Order: sequence, then C-alpha cells, then structure tokens
Amino acid sequence: MARSKKTGQVDLSDFKSTITAKNDEQKEMMRIISKNTITFVKGSPGTGKTFLAVAYALQQLSRGKFEKIVFTRPVIEAAGERLGFLPGDMFDKIDPYMIPIFDSLFQLLPAEVVKKMTKNNNESSIRILPLAFMRGVTFKNSIIICDECLTEDTKISVSNNGSISHRTSMKSIIQNPSKYQIISLNKNTGQLELKSISHIFCAGKRKTLKITVKGRKIPIISSFNHPFAVFENGEIVWKKASNLSTQDLLIRIKDGSNNSSVLHRSAYDIILGCILGDGCLTRNRSKQESYRLSKNHGISQYDYMLFFKNLLDGIERKVKSGYTDKAICGFQTKSYSIDNVFLSSAYRNNKKHLTSRIADYMTERTLAIWYMDDGSANIKNGKASIRFHTESFTKVENKILRDILYDKFKIGCHIDEYRGYYRLRLKHKDSEKLLSLISNLIYPSMSYKLPFDNQFNQDLYTYTKYDNLTVSEIDKIERGEIKDVFNLEVVDNNNFFANNILVHNCQNSTPEQIRMILTRIGEKSKIILCGDVKQSDVEGRNGLVDAFELLQELDQVGFVTLTKSAIVRHPIIEKIEDKYEHRIISKGPTRR
Repeated sequence: MARSKKTGQVDLSDFKSTITAKNDEQKEMMRIISKNTITFVKGSPGTGKTFLAVAYALQQLSRGKFEKIVFTRPVIEAAGERLGFLPGDMFDKIDPYMIPIFDSLFQLLPAEVVKKMTKNNNESSIRILPLAFMRGVTFKNSIIICDECLTEDTKISVSNNGSISHRTSMKSIIQNPSKYQIISLNKNTGQLELKSISHIFCAGKRKTLKITVKGRKIPIISSFNHPFAVFENGEIVWKKASNLSTQDLLIRIKDGSNNSSVLHRSAYDIILGCILGDGCLTRNRSKQESYRLSKNHGISQYDYMLFFKNLLDGIERKVKSGYTDKAICGFQTKSYSIDNVFLSSAYRNNKKHLTSRIADYMTERTLAIWYMDDGSANIKNGKASIRFHTESFTKVENKILRDILYDKFKIGCHIDEYRGYYRLRLKHKDSEKLLSLISNLIYPSMSYKLPFDNQFNQDLYTYTKYDNLTVSEIDKIERGEIKDVFNLEVVDNNNFFANNILVHNCQNSTPEQIRMILTRIGEKSKIILCGDVKQSDVEGRNGLVDAFELLQELDQVGFVTLTKSAIVRHPIIEKIEDKYEHRIISKGPTRR
C-alpha cells in the first residue's frame, strides 16, 4: 500500500472495487449515499447496513474522493472515562467495540492491508475514534461512518408461577420467547416487575468477557459493551462490561445468600439525621460489607420510635438504658448495603466522625430528625431559642455543622462550651428560620418542641426502596472466547437479570450524540449513520429515530430504510423478524 504525494490517493489494488448490491433496497441505499452529504440508514439485523457503508467508503477512498475514513461508535460515555482493565493504548482498548466494522474491512481487504491502514490511528487512512472524542474536532476531506450482548448459555431470571427465583437459559428463551415473562426492574418505583419480551437480537459472534462474582462459580459471559448495573454513590448506574473492575458492586436479585438490601441515595438524608441524633450504624460481621441502623428513645417517645421503625422497615426492640438502667424503646433495621462515599463522610473506623462532605446529603428532613432527637427550644412569648445538643461531637465537628447550617440553609448559630463539651445555639431569627423549614416534618408526638401548631405531612418522608435487590462483589474479570451473543428487549423497562445480575440492553446513540456527530462535518466530507431503531435502550429518545423525524426536509440529507426483505446475513433472521413483528401487531405497539 502506498500513498501518492500529489493526489493523496491510497493504492488499494487488493480492494474489491466493484461492490454488487444484492437487492433493490441495497441499490437504493448506495444511490442515496452517493447523492447526499449526510445519510441516515436504519434497518433490521443482517440487512448489510454496516458492510455497504464500509464498502462505499473504501471505494471512494481508493478513487481519491476522500483522504480519510473515520469510524466511530458510542463506546464511551464521557471523554477520558477509564476503559476498565483492558491492556494497551486507546486503540487497543476500543478494538472490541469496532468488531462489526473490522468484520466488514476483513471481508473487503486482506488482513495485512487492514492492519497497515489502521496502524497509526492519528495519521492513518482509516481512523478509529470513540464518539466522545469527536467533540471539538472538524473532519475535512473525510467520510465518517457511525455504526451502532449475552451468550446463549446465560441464565435469565424469569417468572415461574409468580416466583422470581426461577432461571432459564437464553437458549431456551430464544426457542420459545412467548412462554416466558422476564424479571425486570422499574427504576421509578424500585420494584421488580414481570415483563414480556418485545424482541430478541442476535448480534453475531463477538469477543466476550467472563465476569465472576464472589460466591458464584459460573460466570456471566457477555460482549464487551453490554451494560451492567453498578451500585455507586447510593444509586444504580450503568457500566459497560469492559469498564467494570473488581472494585465495583453489581446489583442483583436477593436469593438468600446475602440478605442485605440496597439503600438508595434518596434515604441517605434520613439516615444522616438519625446519625446526628440518637441513631448509629453498626457493621455486620458478614463477608459482604453491610450495616444496620439502630435508634433508641425513652419510653415516652414510643410512638415516635414506631414511626421511624415502620419508615425504615426496622424491628422493634426493648432494652435498658446504659446510663440510668431504665427501660427504653428502640428499633434496628435490616442489613443495608450503603455507599462508601456516604459512610466515609460520617464514619471512620466504625465510629462517628463528621466531615464537611455530609453537606452533600443534608436536607430539611435531616434537620427535622436531628432536631426531634437532639434539639431543644426555650420558648418565651411564642418565640423560641433553639439548642442542638451536640456534646458527643468534637469542637471541629461542631464547626463543620455550624458552617453547613449557614452555607446551605442560611441559618446562623454559635458554638457554646459547657463543662468541656460543645453545643450549638441559635438566636430567635435563626430559630424561626429553622422551624419554618422543618415544621411540616415534625412528628405529632414531638410537636411539643414547636412554639406553634404544625401540620405534619408524612408523604415528605418517602424514598425509593429496593427491597428485593442486593449487591455482589466482582471476584474476577477474564477474556472469554468469541461467541454468538444475544440481547433481549423487555416491554417498558430496559433491563433484565442475567445470572441474577441486573443488566441493560446494548447502547445506541442519543439525540445529543447524533447532533454532535453531524456538527463535526467539514469541507468535502460525507457522513453515513447506520443503526437498528428496534435495538434502542437509551434513556429517553433514540437518536436515529429523532433524526429521521427532525431532518426530513433538509437538502443534502438522505434517509434509507432497509426492511427485512433486504436481509442477507442468514435466512432465519427474516423468519425471526416476522414472528416478532406479528406478535407486536397482534398485541398493539410496544411503548417506548
């Protein structure tokens, strides 16, 4: 392969320059691509979208029409994000995501030519660029192609007469999908639901990873870009398989081997209020790190204790005070998996140790619980002067609390020293400001601490509960074999459980990503965007669908739809598509 210094033309003598379209739809696709600056191509799996786009690009490169081909896929969520444990430079790391592109290249060119043309990614004729790295780049004299899962022995959690404990293989589901309902998570409610399968996709042969969780012998085998649910900062976030590390906690269904529940971030302000007041977190002795919250009160506050016991699904207990030896009441929660960032903001070495980071979790609910537990009011003539009895905290911790009260809530206070201990004191105006923020959060039996009548609103204490979910640590991540991989699309929800681990569908482009790609085009350049709109799992709107609707009337923008009649990959794909389309029509449209 040589490059002419005068024309910049690449010598591709081994390229099969005459690419024959196999049907009328493919011929129309090639005509529209040739005619337009930007072309959107949508179609079912096996219709030749990617192959024809690559063949056209090589043909134009060989004729000197363009100087460079740029391939991109939505493989990284944000520029600079780590790509997991995979070795090598950026090009080595993104190679697994580009397998469909390379499959087409190797069909059209000898392997050694492909390697030479992609050897130096920045200077080569064929450039591989992750989508997120396209920001701020303008491509001139280039043709840009943007191209959009689990193996058949993976066990999928399905219903079994209403039970969520039954698992069956992906292979069995593929053979008879209408027989099963899939266990799926509704992220809005935090509850598990039974959902029908709207589509099954075979993504062909892919390089795979074997992900083994602690306490399990059988790994999950997935493609590199299949998203897994990870517990991070009190929330469920999605990470591609190649981005996972042994530091991540995977979300999974409870199955008896780990009884701790995932505690969602929306409850952290309640937990913090208890920590500032009469509650404490105690670490369990189990191998999997988890905690229980316990809280004790005097017998006169029994009704108040019951409210929080029910709110946090705790267990009532009656004990004696360590100070007076009198009977007191209290509760202890079930085991919770709690994010380490939150824990380290309030605890060190299993003891309370406040840091300024608690400000990230403090809300009016935190203030209300803290006040009901450890606040007191000196009420005169209908006005209150409030004290927080923070004697159990150091002077440094009291300064942290004072600063947060002012910086976050504009409530001023002073630190008083009393017999070597410290507490916070609020003047009248600041006391009124505090009470105006928390009055609707004060439980009726604790309203004696208010200088006025209040209207308690229990709904203000709602939070997201994940009662049926827990976490598992990753034991190891290994390279797997090249295998056929499959993906499920579940009605309404975009997730399912594989080997009891919560996973997402494979990722497509969002409208924002499509917009970014389109605005990278420079002089004498062309863009081809390929995808299957039915394989969308993005939160919100699919970028390809959005572009088809929004840009129809623009000049130099072409649109191609390849139907199942254009399928060339394998005859059975057309039959599979027919089956699913027939079922969707009979049941009505799938909601997105």
